[in-house]
Amino acid sequence: MKYPVLVFNDGKKFVARCLMVDSIRAQGSDLAAVLKDIENQLFLRVCDDEAEIIILVEKKDETLKLSAPEEI
Repeated sequence: MKYPVLVFNDGKKFVARCLMVDSIRAQGSDLAAVLKDIENQLFLRVCDDEAEIIILVEKKDETLKLSAPEEI
Protein backbone atom coordinates (compact mmCIF):
# COMPACT_ATOMS: atom_id res chain seq x y z
CA MET A 1 0.00 0.00 0.00
CA LYS A 2 1.23 3.46 -0.84
CA TYR A 3 0.75 6.17 1.75
CA PRO A 4 0.05 9.85 1.11
CA VAL A 5 3.14 12.01 1.36
CA LEU A 6 3.11 15.55 2.69
CA VAL A 7 5.65 17.64 0.80
CA PHE A 8 6.52 21.10 2.13
CA ASN A 9 7.82 23.79 -0.21
CA ASP A 10 11.13 23.66 1.69
CA GLY A 11 11.53 20.03 0.67
CA LYS A 12 10.52 18.35 3.93
CA LYS A 13 8.45 15.23 3.38
CA PHE A 14 6.24 13.27 5.73
CA VAL A 15 4.54 9.97 4.98
CA ALA A 16 0.92 9.94 6.11
CA ARG A 17 0.30 6.50 7.55
CA CYS A 18 -2.82 7.48 9.50
CA LEU A 19 -5.74 7.81 7.12
CA MET A 20 -8.57 8.56 9.53
CA VAL A 21 -10.11 11.98 10.04
CA ASP A 22 -13.89 12.01 9.98
CA SER A 23 -14.79 15.37 8.46
CA ILE A 24 -11.54 16.56 6.94
CA ARG A 25 -12.27 15.51 3.36
CA ALA A 26 -15.52 17.46 3.18
CA GLN A 27 -14.35 20.48 5.18
CA GLY A 28 -11.62 22.47 3.48
CA SER A 29 -11.16 24.81 6.43
CA ASP A 30 -10.71 21.86 8.78
CA LEU A 31 -8.07 20.44 6.47
CA ALA A 32 -6.24 23.76 6.50
CA ALA A 33 -6.36 23.77 10.31
CA VAL A 34 -4.85 20.28 10.42
CA LEU A 35 -2.11 21.27 8.00
CA LYS A 36 -1.23 24.41 9.96
CA ASP A 37 -0.47 22.15 12.92
CA ILE A 38 1.52 19.61 10.88
CA GLU A 39 4.88 21.15 11.78
CA ASN A 40 4.42 19.70 15.27
CA GLN A 41 3.49 16.23 14.01
CA LEU A 42 5.34 13.45 12.28
CA PHE A 43 2.33 12.12 10.42
CA LEU A 44 -0.45 13.83 8.50
CA ARG A 45 -3.87 12.40 9.29
CA VAL A 46 -5.99 12.55 6.16
CA CYS A 47 -9.03 10.80 4.76
CA ASP A 48 -8.31 9.29 1.37
CA ASP A 49 -10.15 6.41 -0.26
CA GLU A 50 -7.27 5.18 -2.42
CA ALA A 51 -4.43 6.10 -0.04
CA GLU A 52 -2.23 7.04 -2.98
CA ILE A 53 -2.28 10.83 -2.89
CA ILE A 54 0.55 13.30 -2.54
CA ILE A 55 -0.27 16.65 -0.94
CA LEU A 56 1.97 19.61 -1.65
CA VAL A 57 1.70 22.31 1.01
CA GLU A 58 2.95 25.80 0.26
CA LYS A 59 2.91 28.08 3.28
CA LYS A 60 2.79 31.80 2.64
CA ASP A 61 1.96 33.91 5.67
CA GLU A 62 -1.16 32.21 7.05
CA THR A 63 -2.28 30.86 3.68
CA LEU A 64 -1.85 27.25 2.64
CA LYS A 65 -1.78 26.27 -1.01
CA LEU A 66 -2.43 22.60 -1.64
CA SER A 67 -1.78 20.78 -4.88
CA ALA A 68 -1.14 17.24 -6.06
CA PRO A 69 2.24 16.99 -7.80
CA GLU A 70 3.48 13.90 -9.60
CA GLU A 71 4.28 10.87 -7.49
CA ILE A 72 7.73 10.70 -5.93
